[in-house]
Order: sequence, then structure tokens, then C-alpha cells
Amino acid sequence: MVSMLGEVFHTEVFLDNVRVPKRHLLGEKNQAVLHLAKTLEFDRFWARFPKARFCQRITHDLVQYAKETRVDGELLSQQPGVRAKLVDSAIEIEACRQVFWSIGWKLDKGMPLTYEASAAKVLADDMGTRFFDRGMQIMGLYAYAPETDKWATLRKNMRRWYLWTSGDSLAGGTSEIARNTMATTGLGLPRK
Repeated sequence: MVSMLGEVFHTEVFLDNVRVPKRHLLGEKNQAVLHLAKTLEFDRFWARFPKARFCQRITHDLVQYAKETRVDGELLSQQPGVRAKLVDSAIEIEACRQVFWSIGWKLDKGMPLTYEASAAKVLADDMGTRFFDRGMQIMGLYAYAPETDKWATLRKNMRRWYLWTSGDSLAGGTSEIARNTMATTGLGLPRK
């Protein structure tokens, strides 16, 4: 699948009517989906673990940007809408960090995960999407300004990250699949 950046990061695989010789069978017969789900739980956790810290670092840059950038003679940091976006991002980032640390603690103690990694994946992906959307809103049209000042790298990266993060909801299974995992294994809801 080609991303909005024009790069290939994700691949779709479809298998129909597959027969596996008994000697190559991994796990129990007809339990492939459960084995795959366990593998995805690992990916969903570790692939998203650094996201909150990454967004936290960028928040620091956005705060500095807001403190130094004037629009119509007013610092962005003085605009209530900008302040609210920065605070909302900080709250979501901290909540995401706490969820991941809680799951990390469970892993460290050898406790089984049922739906927690799927929940963390959805939380981190949704948080990232909102975070980069807010970042683009804070920068406004300046996000596309010529790259000639000290904020040029942040603006360039913000555009890239904004486009990149939309694909995160596909990696490790779509957010819809992760929500389905939470419904069945976490809440005990029927599959259909």
C-alpha cells in the first residue's frame, strides 16, 4: 500500500483455502486467528510504545514556536485556541504514556494481556492523529511557508508527520480490528 507520502510501508496479505501440511502447523489446528492475534498484541504494544514520548518532545517545540511566533502582532501563545490545543495534546500524551507504562508493568510481571495492547494501539494512533492535526492547525498557513527561519525543520517535519500518522491506524491490524479484539477478548462480547 502506498502512503500519502508516496512511500510503501504497509502490505496487505490475503490467504484463501490454504492447506498447511501437518508437520508445518504452528499451534493447534483451526486456531490461526488466535495465534495471529497474540502476535499482533506484541506488535501493537512495542510499535506504539515510543509514540507518546515522541509527541511530548514535539509538544515542547510547538510550545516554543507559539511563544516566539506572532500572527497579526499577537504571540500564538496568547491565543486561547492555541493554548487549548497545546494543553489538550499534553493531556492526551500523558494519558497515553500512563497506559503504556501500565501495560509494560504487566508484561514485566509476566501477566497475560487480553485486550490491553489493542486498546493502547487505538489510543496511541488516535492520539497521534489528533496531535499532528492540532500541530498543523497551530502552524496554520505558516506550515507551508518557505523554509528560511529556525522553525523550517519543525514545519517540514510537521507536514511529513501529519501525512505519516494516518497510516498508523493500519499497521498491526486496523483500528477496527483492534476494537473487535477488545470487544471479544476484553469485554467478552460475541464475535457476531
